[in-house]
Amino acid sequence: MKTHDNRRRGCLARLAGVAALVASASAPCLRGAEPWELDRIFWLDMNWNDVRGGQRQTDQFDAWTAAGTARGKPLSKAAVAVLSPGRFGKDFRTGATDQAVEWPAEGCVNAAAGAISLFVAGTNWDVSLPGREPLVVLDGPQGSLALEKNKPGMLAVVLNGAVVVETPLADAQRYRHLVVNFGVERGKKTGEIALYVDRRFVGSKQGVRLPGGYARLVVGHLGPGPGVNKLLDNVAVYRRPLAPGEVTKIYHLEGRYELPKLVTAPFAAQPPKIDGIFDAGEWDWAAEIRGFMDVQTGKPWNVEDAVRLQYDKDK
Repeated sequence: MKTHDNRRRGCLARLAGVAALVASASAPCLRGAEPWELDRIFWLDMNWNDVRGGQRQTDQFDAWTAAGTARGKPLSKAAVAVLSPGRFGKDFRTGATDQAVEWPAEGCVNAAAGAISLFVAGTNWDVSLPGREPLVVLDGPQGSLALEKNKPGMLAVVLNGAVVVETPLADAQRYRHLVVNFGVERGKKTGEIALYVDRRFVGSKQGVRLPGGYARLVVGHLGPGPGVNKLLDNVAVYRRPLAPGEVTKIYHLEGRYELPKLVTAPFAAQPPKIDGIFDAGEWDWAAEIRGFMDVQTGKPWNVEDAVRLQYDKDK
C-alpha cells in the first residue's frame, strides 16, 4: 500500500491500529479466539436465562470460569437480577444494600497479575451522594482490591482501603467501560495498578504491594447502599493485564460502540513514486482520511493531518 501523509508519517501507525481493529470486528471467525479471550478466567455475561417479551428475575448466577461453570452466592435477598433485553443482553441491577453476588476467588482470579473489565450504567444514579458504592471487589485475609465510586463524583481503584488511582465519574447514566490492570513487577515484591475508562488510560500507581491471594470475588454493591441505581454487564477477569489495544478492542467489540471512520483504498493503475515530492495527479484518486482524534483526551487532534491511501499490485 502506498500512502501520502501531508504532515506526519506517525499517522500510519495510528491507521494500522484502526485497520487491525476493523479486521477483527468484521471477521466473526475471530470472535472467541482473541488473545484476551484465551486469557479470560472469569466471565459473567448475564445471559443466564432466556427472556422473551418482558422481564424475568433470577437468583441463580452462573459464571463461566477456566475451571468450568461456577454458581455464585447472592449476599442478600436484594441480589436478584432483573433480566430484560438491552444493550448487551441482560443486565444485573445493583446499588441496594449487599445487592451483590460472590464466587470463590480460587480458579477465578490470579492474584499475581490480571485485569478486571466491566460495563456499568446508571439508572438515575446520583453520583453526588457521599457513600461508597463498590462495583467489583476482591478480598480475603491477605487484603482487598476494589473498583468503586469512593466519594461524590469520583471513581477509584482502592487497595486495602486506600485509594491508589482516582478519576472523575462523568456522565454516569450511560454505559461506561472500566478496566483495572494489576500485576507484580518482574523480580520485585511490588507491583502496579492502572485504570482505563472507555478505552482511555486515566492513571496508574507503581510500587504497590498487592495481596498474595483473595478468598472471594464479589460483583455488585457490597455494604450499605442507596438503592438500585445502576446496571453491570460483561464482567470479566483475566489472568494477565490487558494491553491498551486490547482494552480498545473490548470497548468497541463488546460495548458495540461505533468504529472509527472507514474508507476504501482504491487501486492505483499508476503507482506514485515515494520520494517526498508530490507530483501533480499522483494522489488525485486516492482515498483521504481527516479528522483524527487524540486517543488520550478524546478531543480532535490539534493539527489538521490528512492521510491519502491507495494500493498497487505490490500492495
